[in-house]
Amino acid sequence: MRIRTALCFISHHHWRDLKTGTRSRIGVRSFLANTNELEDLRQKLRVHDDLYYNIGRPELSDAEYDALRARYEILEKEFGSNCDEIVGAPRRQGTGFAPGKPHMERMLSLENLKPKTKNETSHESIARWLIRTQKFAKSFPLDSICAEPKLDGVSIVLRYAANGDLVQASTRGDGNQGDDVTANAITVQGVLTKLEPAPGYDIEVRGEILMPESVFTSLQSQNLSTPRNAAAGSLRQLDPAITKKRKLLFIGYEILAKEGINYDEKRKKLSQWGFMLPEPWDIVSFAQSNINETAVALANYHTQILKMRNDRELGVDGVVYKVNSWEACKNIGSTAKAPRWAIAYKYEDSAAVAATRLNGIRVSVGKRGILTPVAELEPVKLGDVTVSSATLHNPSNVRSVLKGVRLGDSVLVRRAGDVIPQLISSSIETETPGDFDDWIPPDRCPSCGTEPKQIDDTFFCPAAFDCPAQATARLVHFFSRPALDLKAGLGKKKLEQLVDNHLVNTAADLLTFGTGDDTHINTLAQLDGWGPKSAKKLLDALYRIRTTPVPLTRFLIALGIPRIGNACAISIAKHYEGSFHDLWSILKNKDATEQRSQLAALPGVGPAAVDALHAFALDPADREHTERLLQLISLVV
Repeated sequence: MRIRTALCFISHHHWRDLKTGTRSRIGVRSFLANTNELEDLRQKLRVHDDLYYNIGRPELSDAEYDALRARYEILEKEFGSNCDEIVGAPRRQGTGFAPGKPHMERMLSLENLKPKTKNETSHESIARWLIRTQKFAKSFPLDSICAEPKLDGVSIVLRYAANGDLVQASTRGDGNQGDDVTANAITVQGVLTKLEPAPGYDIEVRGEILMPESVFTSLQSQNLSTPRNAAAGSLRQLDPAITKKRKLLFIGYEILAKEGINYDEKRKKLSQWGFMLPEPWDIVSFAQSNINETAVALANYHTQILKMRNDRELGVDGVVYKVNSWEACKNIGSTAKAPRWAIAYKYEDSAAVAATRLNGIRVSVGKRGILTPVAELEPVKLGDVTVSSATLHNPSNVRSVLKGVRLGDSVLVRRAGDVIPQLISSSIETETPGDFDDWIPPDRCPSCGTEPKQIDDTFFCPAAFDCPAQATARLVHFFSRPALDLKAGLGKKKLEQLVDNHLVNTAADLLTFGTGDDTHINTLAQLDGWGPKSAKKLLDALYRIRTTPVPLTRFLIALGIPRIGNACAISIAKHYEGSFHDLWSILKNKDATEQRSQLAALPGVGPAAVDALHAFALDPADREHTERLLQLISLVV
């Protein structure tokens, strides 16, 4: 189920130098390029919204559509927009269907629950949602949470009169009004034309129309892409007889009426009338004092439905969690896009998962020396990307994910949301001992041969700048775009070349190039792939960094301190007004605990970031290198 937003034109922007009043050529060029891209995205999204909501034949997967939408929203935010976000797409003219009655309430989509970090477990994600939901509920207790399968079908609204007669069946449309498809809907199994007993007032029953897998398989000769698309197309046939032959099913899950009732009571009433419901479902008690217990139970339900997924006749793409109490739901409310009292927990997109052969495990060395196991794979296509390796995170994960797996076995690889491929499991379960059941990292760093150290499940090389892999990675980071941005075409391969030839180990080493005679330019010019021109370009870039004050924010990022991201660095730089000396004194002083507590209280900082800064300042290699850098560059706010 997708959240779709209305499209509108961006406001005009004027790019002028505030001092001179002249229009910036670079700004205009950038503005035109971005507005052209924005218009292109707008047109594409209009087409795909129309295909999804009005025609019922989407050409993009949800993940592909979301990528387009995300890019559009970035540009829209940059250039400004006054449009109100809505769900759906404008009702298509000339579809052969009359407009339906406006829905009693706007049809919203469901927010999708996603891990906040790659290591967050499913029950931790669910607990986070429960805490947030209870906060919105305020004094209203949640009492219980309902869980049911998330059906991958076509949304439809059935309007019933007070006497129980079916008045109309309509599509979702723009969320407020859809097309009248009553003639087709009454041919669908599960759509009731009369409610007995009569409700006594007008109501809406909402649900999904689905095509069973067996029916879809029998229709494969008609080039239908998915059961959902087939159901959408069948519902929009101009001849109801064709719709009837498609053997569609209606599953109800919601009642809208003037009198609110709890969700478990809604299910009971729907069942009494004779509607089919999403099954199996569960209701889990909620206690604010033990949120973790509720979250674990809901996570177990998610796993249970996943195991049943392949044996089901009807498409299921996740589960839905809903607050049971109607009074609590009223207080929790909704955003413009989705209710806050319900959330979808979808399964991973199967299009981003593939089976391939495991060729081995290598260990990579990060810029802070962490040794990370990486699976070497037979190249496989994941979407539009060819993947030949996947992270295994840490030794425990290797032993867990590759339990029973032997070298050369098939494994499953997933391209996760952060686009870093991850190995998720063996494609074939086995109880036979595997080659990696007792895997531990090598007893020497693969780059420098130093014996690794261990903290919990993390192994790291302590050699710091004396480890070529760490030295190269730190140089790459230090001179990257978010940091000191060298802008001299000095990529990882050339920096690796400088380290391997014992010309540099640190950023401070490189910044000294060009401060004396012509020795450096001659040395660089003789390296493979270099020459006098590229050597001079590098020296000029280094001179620019030495002679141009560097913003403290960029310097903090360049140091590569764990937990120090952009927002944290900005907050610290603003507080210290660009004076690194004051910050450095506090960080080096073991007794300055009160000052460090004040630092942790800054917006976007926190104790973990301050602990990382303090550890960095106390590390001899990091401290010496930082103080060398301060002699070579100047800092500003």
